[in-house]
Amino acid sequence: MNLVSCLKSFSAAICAAVLGLTATGIGTLPAEASESTALTISEVRITEGITEVAVDVTIENNTDGFLATSFGIAYDTRLTFDELEYGNRAGMTHYYASNPSKGILWFSGASGTPSTVANTDEEVMFTLKFTLPENKAMGDYYSVNFFWNAQDNTQAYWYLDDHTNIIGNIQSHAKSGGISFPDPNAPVLSHNSISLGIGTSKTISITNCDSVSWFSDNTSIAVIENGTITGIAEGICYVYAFTGTEMLSCKVTVSEEATYNITETDVIYIRDPDQKVQLLYPDNTLNVTWMSDNTSVVTVASDGLLTVIGNGVATIYATCNGDIQTTRVIVEIPEPVEGLCGDVNQDGIVSIVDVIQINRTILGSETLTTEQQALADAYQDGTVTSKDSLTILKHLVSLIETLPITP
Repeated sequence: MNLVSCLKSFSAAICAAVLGLTATGIGTLPAEASESTALTISEVRITEGITEVAVDVTIENNTDGFLATSFGIAYDTRLTFDELEYGNRAGMTHYYASNPSKGILWFSGASGTPSTVANTDEEVMFTLKFTLPENKAMGDYYSVNFFWNAQDNTQAYWYLDDHTNIIGNIQSHAKSGGISFPDPNAPVLSHNSISLGIGTSKTISITNCDSVSWFSDNTSIAVIENGTITGIAEGICYVYAFTGTEMLSCKVTVSEEATYNITETDVIYIRDPDQKVQLLYPDNTLNVTWMSDNTSVVTVASDGLLTVIGNGVATIYATCNGDIQTTRVIVEIPEPVEGLCGDVNQDGIVSIVDVIQINRTILGSETLTTEQQALADAYQDGTVTSKDSLTILKHLVSLIETLPITP
């Protein structure tokens, strides 16, 4: 396989933009502002044939808007700058001048009126398109960085609506980034980040690796075993795959909601009416339209959060830019128990005889009817286990006052 064919085979994952910056507020901003404006080279996309890349330049945390800007972007001179595409928001227009021999683009722009770009958390200002060199090779790296001088070599500026220049704050948080071609034979994790609900699990995998050791840096939040991550408590931690020579990481966010990626989930079972279920689209920054085909079973909010209405089956649709993803949701909430919880033999009292009957069922020597199973299932989770038996026993000896399902 020649180099170009090899690169084509890995076009979905051969590059990423890593230039970004964040800020934590400065004295010139209003007291309520927790973050100041930030610039991010947020995404690199490779077109068919891997000859051209598109680099998005994004403004973030722009709650105060801006009146005028001037700054530059320096790029590797092995790249050829092709064109600039403007973002969708009115007032985002930036004019530019270029010096191809030095690999610099100078930008200047104005918002027109403060309201045109105010109060946006993340907006693509413009997209730069570059052609990669014909002799590109695996391991090459092409830098794309912010350049903090205007065309006349004076300091760049970024004026807010209150005429405050915050370029110093942006500049101090700048990080270099660019386009790279990694070794396709290097170990790769299937996920860089995942979201989980408490008590739910997801499995990540690693390719190009025969032996790997997994561990979590905070087992009170999430644990991992053989690549399967289970959420323990709300919070953020990292799980690691150690290959013997490399350490790969995956960010894990655990929340109260059970979280599912709709592109990776065929069916979701809900057996607890209080269970919160959050559906995610692969790119949460995209404009996604959510719909349930059976709102008598479950409804879905504009952010993908499900609300249980009743038992049954519904299909959830997520539509984005003409692409439609679906998953089935099956709601199976047990009906309220009629009779005394724990009274398996239905003699009107809960006794050690009921506990023995439950234990025999668990061991497989006895079978309960559907009605008896409902009475034995103290936790109403759809199964009869030793947890139910032990809980009923503790209730009998007064170690606990009431059962999970109150008679």
